[in-house]
Amino acid sequence: MKSKVLIFFAVILSIFIISVNKSKTIQTSNEVLRQEDKIKVYTTIYPMYEFSKNIGKDKIDLRIMVPNSTKINQFKPNEEIIEDLNESDVLIYNGSEPWIDNIINSISNDKLIIVKACDGIKTIENEKRNFNMCLNPLNAVGQSNNIKNAFIKADNKNKKFYEKNYNLFKRELIKLDNLYSKEINKLSKKNILVSSNAFSYIANRYNLNQIDISDMSKQGDLDKFINDNEIKYIFSENKIDKNLEKISKKLNINILHLDSIDSLNNEIKSDYIEIMRDNLKKLKIGLKY
Repeated sequence: MKSKVLIFFAVILSIFIISVNKSKTIQTSNEVLRQEDKIKVYTTIYPMYEFSKNIGKDKIDLRIMVPNSTKINQFKPNEEIIEDLNESDVLIYNGSEPWIDNIINSISNDKLIIVKACDGIKTIENEKRNFNMCLNPLNAVGQSNNIKNAFIKADNKNKKFYEKNYNLFKRELIKLDNLYSKEINKLSKKNILVSSNAFSYIANRYNLNQIDISDMSKQGDLDKFINDNEIKYIFSENKIDKNLEKISKKLNINILHLDSIDSLNNEIKSDYIEIMRDNLKKLKIGLKY
């Protein structure tokens, strides 16, 4: 009797194990199919990644070249990226990455859709930091539109999905632009003293006067400007460094960090909209003096 019971339970256990393994196999197969159904998208820098994520969502397999906290000019592409691009569907770059031509010339993927996101967007004359153009939300709208069109070209069956996501994101970007215009127009002060010319696209869009401390060769001129304009803050692109701290103490002004959004800091978990809102808060602090 006992042996029959043991055999019965052994059979039940075997059936259960087979069912579980079969279920896992089916689940794994479905996951592989879902992954293969996505278009593989490579982006160069954080803004391109962020805009692509908002438009493509779960329909794309999204990658980024420049790691977090890495400056664009310091980035060096490797063979692994080139190999990955040869198996990708879409490459999205901003337009001013200094190494992008070498990458494109090294690719042997004829089916790769290459998108220059800044196409059709008016740049600031003599501006060297065009990878910061997304600091103007309306430029982000244009870049996102170019990205959306590339996704539709690569994956036309999901055209409505990409268009819907783009329109939702566009709405948020226009709301952000309206918020900047409304809040900055309230401020009587318009001079922003900066440690580098990274914020030209904010200044140009919202009629701010950006002054780079390095452009004032004479200490006396800088002191006079600060005193005459009652400057209380210097805006820094990077984390506060010792050299900038010395300058701020010498000038008797404080430091505020603005994010140039060309690469994402490892410590920051925010998205583009949140980062831009935080930049606005700091601009209001710095200009309310």
